[in-house]
Amino acid sequence: MTSPELPLTARPTRDEIRKAAWTLMHAWHPGLLLSGDPGYAEARADGEEYDPFGGCDCAGTDEYGESRGCNCGDGCSCDSCSHYAHLRHKTCQAGAVSIGTRCTRETSYRVVAYRMQHDHLSGPRGEGQACPHEGGQQQDACHCTERSVFYESGLHPVTYWTRSACSVPCAQQIIAGAHAARGDNGPQYYIERWSYEPHDLDLPEQLARLRTHTRMARDRTGYLVNALAQGRDAGIELRLQAARESVALAAWSAVAPLNPREGDEDVWADEVRWPVQEEPSEPDGPE
Repeated sequence: MTSPELPLTARPTRDEIRKAAWTLMHAWHPGLLLSGDPGYAEARADGEEYDPFGGCDCAGTDEYGESRGCNCGDGCSCDSCSHYAHLRHKTCQAGAVSIGTRCTRETSYRVVAYRMQHDHLSGPRGEGQACPHEGGQQQDACHCTERSVFYESGLHPVTYWTRSACSVPCAQQIIAGAHAARGDNGPQYYIERWSYEPHDLDLPEQLARLRTHTRMARDRTGYLVNALAQGRDAGIELRLQAARESVALAAWSAVAPLNPREGDEDVWADEVRWPVQEEPSEPDGPE
């Protein structure tokens, strides 16, 4: 017996898909103005145009008075510097720039430097849950309050820094260099397989937004599931609405064409605008 043939339906056109996403956005995120809505053009005109590649101009100016952009040194946290720091993990970081031995092959692994540190868990104060530090030698390290008690939960790994590598031998070279610099006082290390993920500024704007809203929809759905599982009825509708908004934003971003960012070619076609920096020294704290 053969199954009955289902009628073939025409694939929706781009305009029909856009109209469907438009309807979803107005239903699940009614407070957001879309292109074509009354007041959209005025809102866009009033909004400050932000250039993520503009940088903070901390590298000064050249001999012609033109800005050198950012130096991406310690303490610089603008978008340009965070983007540059992210890009450094795209290729292997074994070797050194200053002596011309830096490996530039594509990343497949990374070295993780970590330390084992004591951690704590909190619980509400109640009958039989007295502060474990009262009257003891660790009174100075007590974090308990009138409502909460803090218990030591044992040693936990805390990541201090990561370095990308193209192979296990290059990863071992990075570890050997860190050992030589810090000796036995340095952190511990392990090697793991790792793939570079492009920065948002390396992607078409709509694709970066799609990734952001998809992740947000997943997180907000998780918050909603946990609230229901724990019987917390207060705020359920708000959490559901937040999840709907993220789903609508993701759908709207998926409809838009993946056009290159404006000005990308102008920014990255020329040489890098900041001085080349040597590999940073090991940070004092965790990432």
